[in-house]
Amino acid sequence: MTKARRGATALSGVLLVDKPAGISSHGVIARLRRLTGEGRIGHAGTLDPEATGLLVVLFGPATKLSETLHGADKRYEATIRFGAQTTTDDREGEVIARSDVSSELFDPARAQALLDTFIGVQEQQPPQFSAIKVGGVKAYEAARKGRELEVAPRQIEVFEARLLACDPATQTWTVDFCVSKGTYIRALARDIGRAAGTHAYLSGLRRTQSGTLRLDNAHALEEIEQYLHAADAGGDPLALADLFCERAILEHAWPTDAYPRQALPYRVAGPRRAASVVALGVFDGVHRGHQALLAAAREAAGRAGQKLCVLCFDPLPEQTICPSKAPALLTDVTQRIKLLKHYGADQVEVIDFSPALAQASPEFFATQALPSRVTPTHLFVGENFRFGAGAQGDVELLARLLDCPVTAAPLARATDGAAISATTVRALMAEGQLEAAYELLGHPLDLRGTVVRGNGQGRALGYPTANLRLAPACDPLCFAPGIYAATATIAAPVPAAPVTAAPPTATRSYPAGLFIGHVQTPGFAQPQASVEAHLLDYDGPELYGQELTLTVRRRIDTPRRFETARELSEAIGAWLFAIREYLIVE
Repeated sequence: MTKARRGATALSGVLLVDKPAGISSHGVIARLRRLTGEGRIGHAGTLDPEATGLLVVLFGPATKLSETLHGADKRYEATIRFGAQTTTDDREGEVIARSDVSSELFDPARAQALLDTFIGVQEQQPPQFSAIKVGGVKAYEAARKGRELEVAPRQIEVFEARLLACDPATQTWTVDFCVSKGTYIRALARDIGRAAGTHAYLSGLRRTQSGTLRLDNAHALEEIEQYLHAADAGGDPLALADLFCERAILEHAWPTDAYPRQALPYRVAGPRRAASVVALGVFDGVHRGHQALLAAAREAAGRAGQKLCVLCFDPLPEQTICPSKAPALLTDVTQRIKLLKHYGADQVEVIDFSPALAQASPEFFATQALPSRVTPTHLFVGENFRFGAGAQGDVELLARLLDCPVTAAPLARATDGAAISATTVRALMAEGQLEAAYELLGHPLDLRGTVVRGNGQGRALGYPTANLRLAPACDPLCFAPGIYAATATIAAPVPAAPVTAAPPTATRSYPAGLFIGHVQTPGFAQPQASVEAHLLDYDGPELYGQELTLTVRRRIDTPRRFETARELSEAIGAWLFAIREYLIVE
């Protein structure tokens, strides 16, 4: 394998590794660099060399997620050995003190009662052998030289401390801990020993969870190496992406109080997939023009006995090239993928439209970036497709650069002869002409976000609303201000720490009245979206922190001012009556 280079591969995503004992987290990263040749690799929370279990490894642009994923709560299975104290508070240190251990300490009820006293927020004194810096010097470096630094206590929280086993023969407890970021389990073991009137140290540690990312989904280093060297992978580093987390898993892992500033990565497919017919484009909205292109590509795939692979870009090229002039999104990448599969795609690959890709030559895109994703036997694009820096490349150049036929699908046209485009759809929606926009799209659009607390005005009027915080990519909105009929789908809640089970997947839908407005917020150049939904017939628990998807069906009315709360309440009642009638008839 050649020396690792920054951006040497097209890998972008999150790999869960089951770290073995005897290797540091940095050592795991170095090994993966050698295996893949990719220089942009990091992790989201270190493990001591002798600790095992879940190490969250980030590739390429996904390394930007490190800080937030690092802040997730962690779950560990820890073995605590009583009767001795070590220099490092774990088994790697030298024993510096011994003490007797009462047999009562191994009574399960007494042991659990002692553990319960450690649940909650507390000040923890980190071990001297830690990577914490004091005056630019790492504590463990000073400790190795016989110096102790004044490491300040830190506030941590223990969410759960559950006794799994206690063994008087080995004088050990096995404990399931769920703790906040920055908690040293070694220090917990030390402090539990002191509370028990003896000494203790950590004799074994295995991380089982980080946020909602679970060890169950992790891969051993040997498994990763064998996968890369398998016959169908042929040693190509991009094949590793087949082991990456799906985006849905990462969305559950994200904190509920903030959206990422950058898009969550999708798994990136390796080039060893079977040759396929490929449709390439932005596909925002997946309107009738896109559907016609997909139908032509689908037909060609059927004749060739191959699968149809669709390549789309995220973020939109305009969002990377000139963010201040980027148009509002019709579909976020999640809905886009769903629609592309609905209209015939067997698989969808998302190309990260990074600044580097925006500056790449047409030749680089056609001969390197594109083949790194798929092996096309026939490529379909729109007749106005452009690519490469400055949009220098056109369909004719693409056909010369590729070793396969390239078909340029003509622009689809509406009944009035006008070309169907995402730009036209956006213009209609901005004018409040939702039905005309949907006629060009062929389907309704979704709004997706997290429910947050509002000002309580709706509840005071007797119509409590779910206030939606949209992902940054979905704001500004393409919808005009107004009152809309919608269908609200409640995703399973993102579990709050501590987490003891995999996220459920059940969903349920309700008719909803939807208010969309634009609010000018200090510090923002353009108005921010205000999205509030009243779910009809919903009598469940509070929705704060849950993901809500609103499928917008019809525009009912335009927003207007009301002189009194009574007038507003009566108007809301009338709107909801009309919305219920419309959705029932629909």
